[in-house]
Amino acid sequence: MAGGEILAETNASGSTTAEYIFFGGKRIAMLPAGGSVQYYVEDFLGSSRVVTQNNGVVCYDADFTPFGGDRPYTDNCPVANNYKFEGKERDTETGNDDFGARYYTWRFGRWLSADWSAVPVPVPYANLTNPQTLNLYAMVADDPESFADLDGHCGDGSGPSCVLQTVEVVTRFASDPGGFFKSFIWGGVKQELGTIRENLGMKPAPELSPSNDVERAGAATTAATIEAAAVVVPLVAGVEDEEPAGATLKPGPHAAESVPASGPRITTAEQTEINRIGQTSGCHTCGTKDPGTKSGNFVGDHQPSTALNQAGKPQSLYPQCLHCSQVQGGEVRAAQQAQPPPPPPPPPPQTPD
Repeated sequence: MAGGEILAETNASGSTTAEYIFFGGKRIAMLPAGGSVQYYVEDFLGSSRVVTQNNGVVCYDADFTPFGGDRPYTDNCPVANNYKFEGKERDTETGNDDFGARYYTWRFGRWLSADWSAVPVPVPYANLTNPQTLNLYAMVADDPESFADLDGHCGDGSGPSCVLQTVEVVTRFASDPGGFFKSFIWGGVKQELGTIRENLGMKPAPELSPSNDVERAGAATTAATIEAAAVVVPLVAGVEDEEPAGATLKPGPHAAESVPASGPRITTAEQTEINRIGQTSGCHTCGTKDPGTKSGNFVGDHQPSTALNQAGKPQSLYPQCLHCSQVQGGEVRAAQQAQPPPPPPPPPPQTPD
């Protein structure tokens, strides 16, 4: 194997039965022992739609359902094709697909084991703002028409093992470039508005969920950019007193006065006091006196963060600029994934018969 891909297969006696040729990370041909080469023709997901012999004759031609079931029209290759949905090997006995991290069954559109991660987290590869990703057996958050899974770890369509399907994106860009960019940008705006609502302790708004592939791409790109910037920008800037990652999860170095929080939503009186403090001492995280918002109001930052305040401790409000609030959204999500699962409830008391 190389890079997780099978380069050769042998039988029980150790004799090579087939070798595989890759180009650009893609399987392009099979060299069966004592036979003629067979060439793979893949679609944008990596599924083997067509296999041809060395003389150009098509010996395998199939379509695939969204969750991976194949519908062959031609299937008479000298050596059977076992690399099908997303180019993964399909077991000839069970019909299940080997994605590396775990096995997948296209019959039910589900993984045969729960998702896992090398670093233990409560819900691996999940986006806690998307309930679909909390199902550890679901294939790409039950959205296989938007995303593909590379290795069995694609939870919400935004992880490193996820690939955005390109058909709708390319089609929309070709037919309406202006509408494409509008949807892409609007997806990023929805992502940021959702992050701000989360930081303010407000309930998720369904209307801020991306409604198509292009909006999802914009949202995922925005979230990934902000989270990366929280780590990369301080390193590039080389600021000596720059706070480390996670600094927004506690009162910052510029924190002066604070306002006792009356609840998850900020009242008008609290906002007025937050603005007064911000104009005097600036953002409690970075110190800027420019809130960066269109309204000119500072973001009232709940400390401890509402999303992480499971114990229900009293909270205080500090002025925060929009940029630091956006960074905090990524740090809150990272902290949520790193939290240990809650302890199981105590067993009910035993009652005598």
